[in-house]
Amino acid sequence: MTKSIEIQVALDDLEFLKTNRYLLCFAATNSGIVWRCFSDYLASNPFSLISQYGVFGTSSLNIGSVITIDTNTVAIAPGQQSTLDADAVFHPPAVGGMPESITINNQYGQPIGVGMSRALIGPDNVQQTTPVFATLVKGPGIIVITPDDNVRVWLQQDIVTSTIVDPRSIENSIEVDLGAKDAARLLYQGGKWSETSGAWSDSDYHSLKSGQYNLCFAQKTNGIYSVVCQSISNYLPSTRFSWLPNYRLFGTNFFTAGTQVAIETNVVDVGLIRQAIASIDAAGVVKPAADASPSSFIAFSNSYGPIHPGLEGSSAGPDGVQRSLPIFVGRDAVGAGLVLLTPVDVVRVWFQQQIVSGTMLSQEMLAKVNAFEVDLTAADTASLRYQDGVWSTTVAD
Repeated sequence: MTKSIEIQVALDDLEFLKTNRYLLCFAATNSGIVWRCFSDYLASNPFSLISQYGVFGTSSLNIGSVITIDTNTVAIAPGQQSTLDADAVFHPPAVGGMPESITINNQYGQPIGVGMSRALIGPDNVQQTTPVFATLVKGPGIIVITPDDNVRVWLQQDIVTSTIVDPRSIENSIEVDLGAKDAARLLYQGGKWSETSGAWSDSDYHSLKSGQYNLCFAQKTNGIYSVVCQSISNYLPSTRFSWLPNYRLFGTNFFTAGTQVAIETNVVDVGLIRQAIASIDAAGVVKPAADASPSSFIAFSNSYGPIHPGLEGSSAGPDGVQRSLPIFVGRDAVGAGLVLLTPVDVVRVWFQQQIVSGTMLSQEMLAKVNAFEVDLTAADTASLRYQDGVWSTTVAD
């Protein structure tokens, strides 16, 4: 089972931590091994604890050193056992031992460190399986390792993944017990850790999952939301999505709400033009461009005639993979002449059943869902909470 932790860092603290090169570190609560440490953390950071394990042997158990894997590694799961033979080789696991534990039949005749690794996904969306526990055994016998979901989180300078530390030397940390829950949210603010409310309550999450609700978002273009950018089914209690200002232009002959976009022309890369726009008011007076408020838009010349202009945008869901998908189709066809499209960093987020990415949206469809609008025109990130059926923002951007 996957467990998740979202870690939020207040912006004032984030600036100090980044300037002084603090790393965000994880360890199992009762372990002296740095499971992983991260330099690429932001104000909001999702982590996933994956129940995938391996066992290995090591000769390096000195505090301050980086643990090395000196034998082969075999993947193993609770309820299985492996043999470490007299040549210090781990054999493929078989069913055996206690259901919640990993069992090692050690036949190696010399002292050796026996360790367990576990998979963890950080803000980089990369899954890495690294050592999380090791113990010294002095000879043949049965070794039982029982994985749990208790972790310690802290910030530290000058440390790397897999460093062996004295747990008593770790300062200003927080311990999180995920044994009885699927997710936790931590806040680091004013130099102090705290555990806050989860991204949503267990009842919300299970209701949404059992009801097969997808997490949807749409990006505002030309002042409207006309297409579901992504409809995400594989969300977790802490889920991250992002988008880039990379756009592609296409055309289509129709806009039909409730159906998927059909791209009926070729598709070309386009860039945003940033320019201040002058205007002529109702009295015929030319107004100068506003110095402080240039507009960003995509312009194209339409010589074809009536057509619905469309845009693809680049966005990433929980898997972190950027995909170019439709984000806008004009509800009305445009005629010949110059056409301007104005995508902005404002999105609407909601849950909905039986809807897919690329579905075209009407005002009536949007009015029926419990959506939340997020304006990122002046910020890079936002953190939202869905709890008891209500959306809200959490840490200020």
